[in-house]
Amino acid sequence: MAIGSLLRRGQKLFRASLLAAVLAVLLVDVRYNAVSAQSLEPFAKMVGSSFCMYLAYKFILPRKYFNLCGPPTCGWDDWQDALQQSSNHTQQQRYVVSYSHNGFGNQLWEHSVAFMVAESLKAKLLIAVIPDNLSPGGFSPPNTWSGMSAMERLLPSEFLYESLPADSPIRSLCDNETFFASDRPVDWRNKNYSSNFRPQLHSLLTDPKPRCLKLLGYFQNLPLCQDDARRLWTDRLLANFTMRPGDNDISIYLRCIPRHYHFNNVQFYESILNHTKFDRIWLFQAPECPNKLSDNPAKDSLVTSVVRLLRERYNATRWPAYEGPDDTTALLHDLAGLAMSKKLILPISSWAFWAGMFSNATEIHVNAPPIHPLMPHNSQYIYHDEKNRMFFGRYNATANDIEYEIKPDVEFTPSMAQKLRNRGQSNHHGGNATVGGDGHHHHRGGGDHGKHGHGKGHAKLPPQ
Repeated sequence: MAIGSLLRRGQKLFRASLLAAVLAVLLVDVRYNAVSAQSLEPFAKMVGSSFCMYLAYKFILPRKYFNLCGPPTCGWDDWQDALQQSSNHTQQQRYVVSYSHNGFGNQLWEHSVAFMVAESLKAKLLIAVIPDNLSPGGFSPPNTWSGMSAMERLLPSEFLYESLPADSPIRSLCDNETFFASDRPVDWRNKNYSSNFRPQLHSLLTDPKPRCLKLLGYFQNLPLCQDDARRLWTDRLLANFTMRPGDNDISIYLRCIPRHYHFNNVQFYESILNHTKFDRIWLFQAPECPNKLSDNPAKDSLVTSVVRLLRERYNATRWPAYEGPDDTTALLHDLAGLAMSKKLILPISSWAFWAGMFSNATEIHVNAPPIHPLMPHNSQYIYHDEKNRMFFGRYNATANDIEYEIKPDVEFTPSMAQKLRNRGQSNHHGGNATVGGDGHHHHRGGGDHGKHGHGKGHAKLPPQ
């Protein structure tokens, strides 16, 4: 009896102590989250719109910041301005290191966002290749080095991390910094990383000593300054490539990996081309796209059927191939050709996205959101909803929605078709690809590329 009484008393004491321990942990966790959430809100404006939105997407800042982060400040105009402004900053010294990984299109996103973050923090920006210890499996992701090779053609050397001397105090500071802001799912699935993100970022932002903010991930669809992004990358990109399509030609880019990228069907291209005026079609193809077609169309795959349609029915011409062994020059040549096109049809691809961003095109035909990001401030974007057979959509700011001119439940009359074609007709000269008269040597293109509504409400922006 005495033993049973002792056991019962021990069980009660154990349950009480266990409950007390659980309550203590919960209380600490509640206090920690409340303090950490409050402590980061004062920095929402300081870190700038792009990084602020990133923190809201990761639920580090409350959801209200989707509307409170505001537009990008866009204070730095170009690389030289960034050098001057960050050098003149005499207060708390910070550095932003942006890690390159995956293809060239992804790297343009990574470093454009990093530029905006560095501008907001008045920090010196440096660009480096992802180290092996932060790479999945210990190996650099696919296309990282080919993308970085192209990036080095466009970047001033002052922004390359590898240009720092081995004994540089900046290199020592950043090499020893263990915290990094990630936009990779693999990191956020790590409980240690996600639970420590707030206090580590808070420490970095409040530390009076020099600190290094490392950015690692994709950071796509965050707010960018389009004019600044164009100035950052196109001056060098377009300086050495003067061959361009005619002003009334239309350029189409194909990325032929349906299992990895959304690939549009025959109806998508027919619906656009049958209602658009153009003089010639230029076909830009990724290396995996077929160059030869079989004699039996009945055996065509999705990809082959589209390539056959464009070549045989619409007489599309392959953009002249770069004649040389340099894959980097070939990649940049094709991107420059797309960027200098006045009419574009672009698939889902981060590389193709930047072709649209860099261009001064009057028409950019893309997939409807969410496949392609909504570009509410760019009227030249025309959206096409392949799944629901709605085409020629334009964003209406008043309705905060995309309004389509071709829909299954609306009879499409000849006068409507003529109206669409006339809208796309410009007064520019058409014809063959032209070469500028500025005396620059021009290469011939081709090349190797890197990786990006249903009715009312499908493409709506968040409420203001």
